[in-house]
Amino acid sequence: MDADFSHSPHYLPQMHHLAEQYEVVIVSRYIGGGGTEGWGRRRRLLSASGNFYARLITGVPIKDLTAGFVTFRRAILEKIPFDQIHSTGYAYTIESKCLAIFAGARVIEIPIIFKDRRKGVSKLSRQIIFEAVRAPWHARSVSGQKP
Repeated sequence: MDADFSHSPHYLPQMHHLAEQYEVVIVSRYIGGGGTEGWGRRRRLLSASGNFYARLITGVPIKDLTAGFVTFRRAILEKIPFDQIHSTGYAYTIESKCLAIFAGARVIEIPIIFKDRRKGVSKLSRQIIFEAVRAPWHARSVSGQKP
């Protein structure tokens, strides 16, 4: 969960309830009922195209692979090879979700209206973008999937 007030804590009870049935619960901007508020066109395009790219490379059905508001059940976390994840930031969110799915996680996405941060500044940099370009390939290779 981001600590910049972009994620409303009112989603937590629903996430907790769904975590009884699913190993991973993702609060998603990119499913029906979800969306963003306060984002410019460039930011929306970068996020949507990054998520599309990650889905295309990994083959996972998640619409919001860069979502930062997620619950993971302990049982699935114990199956993820965290020692093989080398990314941070947005790329980490991609790798962790993909590896959970490759480990057999049942996943559900629920809609969120993601509001632009009220505090702080973006940490997005060229290095983070390059890392996010490599992350789906890395997750795929760690899983044993063939290119």
